[in-house]
Amino acid sequence: MTATHTDQPRPLRLVASSGQSVSPSRHRAATNLGRAARHLQRCTLQHALANGHPVTADAVRVLLAVKQTTQAGEIKRFTCTGIWQLLFVDVVTWCRNRRLPVPADTAKALIAIIAYLDASDGFAEGSDTAAALFDAVDECTGGLTEPASREPTFPAPRSRRDPMPSRRRSPSRRDSLRSSSGNFQT
Repeated sequence: MTATHTDQPRPLRLVASSGQSVSPSRHRAATNLGRAARHLQRCTLQHALANGHPVTADAVRVLLAVKQTTQAGEIKRFTCTGIWQLLFVDVVTWCRNRRLPVPADTAKALIAIIAYLDASDGFAEGSDTAAALFDAVDECTGGLTEPASREPTFPAPRSRRDPMPSRRRSPSRRDSLRSSSGNFQT
């Protein structure tokens, strides 16, 4: 017996935890990453998540797509001088040409890629050191991002003994004389 009619599997519908339908990313639809770039994206996302610094897949995907198109074969090569070009020229141009918004956490995604390549000794020959690359990203972003391999710095908590600064003015000598004499003039 041969089957002449088979039921087509229904397409999967992504559903968010809130129960609403989720549409596939426009960034994902606009990019065609090669094998090495897909592997680097997957490893970067896993490394960032494992270290408690998750980034969006769209931002990593856009960075790798730009690297793939502008520097063929050198997807794992990063230099300090190329960071500015990548963040502020290449990514913006790539997104504008495809009528896509630049992902908000692009700089954090770049730091995640650098952190993964540093942890796995995966930098291509001719790359600058990870510390120099982190500094270059900080310079470009004004220090708004924290490298994934560094611990974020928070101000030390105040002890209960340290009084909080008061905005009330201290009583003047005139106020203290009024209260001590018992004469309250209005």
